Amino acid sequence: MLVIGINVSHDPSVIANLDGNILAAAEEDKLRQIKGYRGFPYLALKWVLAQIPRIDNYERVHVAFGCQDISEFIGGHVELVKFFGKKPSLKYLMLDLCKFVFSFIDFSESLQRLLGKLTLSHLHSLGISSGSLVEFHYINHHLAHALSASSYIADGPLVVVTADGKGDGLSATFSFIEHDKIVVESKLEISQSIGQIYSAVTEALGFMSKRHEGKITGLSALGNPYKFASFLCELCGTPYEFLSYQSKVYESLNKIRFPRLAFMITRNIFNISDIKDLFKFSMVTRGTQLFALGRIKYRKIVTDYIQSNNMSREDVAAGVQKYTQEVLLCFLERNLNNRAISKIALAGGVFANVRINQEILAMKGVEDVFVQPAMHDAGTAIGASFAIEPKKRGTETKAPTLVYLGPSFKKSDYVSACEDYKFNLSKKKVSSEWIAEEIVNGKIFAVFNGRTEWGPRALGNRSILASCTDRHISHELNSRLNRSDFMPFAPFVLDEDAPLILENYKNEMLAAKFMTCTFTVKKRFRKKLAVVHVDNTVRPQIVCESDNLLIYQILKSIKKHTGLGICINTSFNLHEYPIVNSPKDAIEVLAFGAVDYLLFEGHLVLK
Repeated sequence: MLVIGINVSHDPSVIANLDGNILAAAEEDKLRQIKGYRGFPYLALKWVLAQIPRIDNYERVHVAFGCQDISEFIGGHVELVKFFGKKPSLKYLMLDLCKFVFSFIDFSESLQRLLGKLTLSHLHSLGISSGSLVEFHYINHHLAHALSASSYIADGPLVVVTADGKGDGLSATFSFIEHDKIVVESKLEISQSIGQIYSAVTEALGFMSKRHEGKITGLSALGNPYKFASFLCELCGTPYEFLSYQSKVYESLNKIRFPRLAFMITRNIFNISDIKDLFKFSMVTRGTQLFALGRIKYRKIVTDYIQSNNMSREDVAAGVQKYTQEVLLCFLERNLNNRAISKIALAGGVFANVRINQEILAMKGVEDVFVQPAMHDAGTAIGASFAIEPKKRGTETKAPTLVYLGPSFKKSDYVSACEDYKFNLSKKKVSSEWIAEEIVNGKIFAVFNGRTEWGPRALGNRSILASCTDRHISHELNSRLNRSDFMPFAPFVLDEDAPLILENYKNEMLAAKFMTCTFTVKKRFRKKLAVVHVDNTVRPQIVCESDNLLIYQILKSIKKHTGLGICINTSFNLHEYPIVNSPKDAIEVLAFGAVDYLLFEGHLVLK
């Protein structure tokens, strides 16, 4: 069975699921090299369909979207048509005007039909036969998140937790899986969204939500959490109150009879841009409208508190991190209810927070956590496809089959890209020993190898490598990549050295394979390694030979020089750009001067 999974919320993406196995997966922002791209993932769809054998011969094709209520993500027919890059017709404008005047009209089914119609047009233009029966499915957003993570864990009882801003009326779920049956045992409504609180604080500190939450996590280690965490308990309720009822902020919002009027008062509608925003606001569900008002209210209250108390951004970050951790740990503990579970699967944007994942891993009885590598909304494309064609559980998770799912390139592509920028490509591959020696001597390498990674982490195929023992390397990397200097870099760690360096690490821990969890560094290595954050943690990718042979060989060679198989691994991109996808993208970073050397499949790019 062929299933095309598509995510149309933020982080648009497409995957191909053939008989329960993911053949290809791509995120639109990487293909376009536009961070935070918002629009239909046309290039991703085009590339993914090209990877499917005999695409025009399928009698039936299933298309699964990682959401049910389209209006929660794309409000109205006009916005949906524009999402596809098309000009809306008078018909769709009139439909939305009716919704604007008569707010009780429900267009959820109409929007599903329109999304299917517009997608079908692309499918036919990209190779799927007009004679194929194409069936569309709309999967609950949090179920899609849950299936994206749970399907990769071997047999046995499993707990799956999802948490994000919102999706299909929910902000978090707790599910239990046994005998391949998933049962949702607990849900948090959008009025209990810990993801919204974290994003609102991100914005209040002057950063961009859905992009810079990781910076808040990094800052949190530098501050005192207690004052701001206490403020959040007063504003939203203690973790127990928050989970038992709802955030106190929503107590007044839920009483609003006319959300549009509240929005107009809040925004002070004066210009065309504000009127357009009001029109979009009117298209979405009441719950989504209240969520938008909640975001505005959170941001204002938090901003006023920070300014009136002259709080440092470090203390604010530490406070929201502490409050978020306590809410999620309380959520897990209440639902686990002393049940003996050794593995927990996690998905949803909140679990991009690696410190939270470490706290979950440290819970009593938990031996490992698995975070879907594309934990953000891009991952719902995989989960939605598994709702139609499940993956058979019981097989061991290997990094190559899970994360190296994007585009790869031929030698001719590398040669052509080099010629365009007046570079040359070495005929012979350089040795891992030479690479290691140059890294130890302070040189910065960019590795472009095999297929592009799936998800927001660079895991060795689109990575920048540098020495971990040079105390000045972080400053140099930040300067050359235009990155913030308070953010720690992450390391590759050779599998045989991981137990030596990291506390509470056990061999083959999934939590450590995909850079989705922090670990505390043992005392004797804390001052030796430049990647250790001020809280004595690192966010490692443990590398074994079967996961990524090139990186493994480099680490083995580095170990000969330093005694440890470890080096910096940071994503191959300039600040505020997605991870590079094509050879052209890679050479542009080299030409900018961000790295000293660039390797294409082990071949050195020469100036």
